[in-house]
Amino acid sequence: ADPDACAACEANCAACSDRTTCTTCSANYFLKDSNCVTSGNCGAGFFADTAADPDACATCEANCAACSDASTCTTCSPNYFLKDSNCVTSDNCGAGFFADTAADPDACAACEANCAACSDRTTCTTCSANYFLKDSNCVTSGNCGAGFFADTAADPDACAACEANCAACSDASTCTACSSPNYFLKDSNCVTSDNCGAGFFADTAADPDACA
Repeated sequence: ADPDACAACEANCAACSDRTTCTTCSANYFLKDSNCVTSGNCGAGFFADTAADPDACATCEANCAACSDASTCTTCSPNYFLKDSNCVTSDNCGAGFFADTAADPDACAACEANCAACSDRTTCTTCSANYFLKDSNCVTSGNCGAGFFADTAADPDACAACEANCAACSDASTCTACSSPNYFLKDSNCVTSDNCGAGFFADTAADPDACA
């Protein structure tokens, strides 16, 4: 062959500096490592950048395994989680979110309603304001249930058990109703009938049952 002759670039290459170094690809092809590939062959961590001049495969953001453009990640690298099209570590998912490894792809997912922090979709660890933790769920103070009270002194706020033999209480040491039928209210505590003390009797007609 004539060494001074014009030679064709590789297939799908519109301009090249030598036989193996493409500088501009044909329409619908993208430059990667001096070769021309289709958008689906840019490879992991790259996207087909039509805003580049010439069109080329460009790298996704840091810690992003797949993206649709320079600022929109669709799958994160291992140990990173998708949030608002970006990749963050598990401890940066933010308030009200958790790192969901069951999602496909791994992503920051929202905790249940009224939950400020959770370890997974059904396990709340801290509730939103005016809600109290009970059995990993968040309830209002009126829904703590029999034998529990809304404990604002706890960290985090939670439904806490009343004292033994107490069916309802306003705090850890103030019982408002005792367990029936064997306990009676006396000075915010619950006692058996024989412990009402001198000058008192166990009044089952009272509401609640109390030493009278």
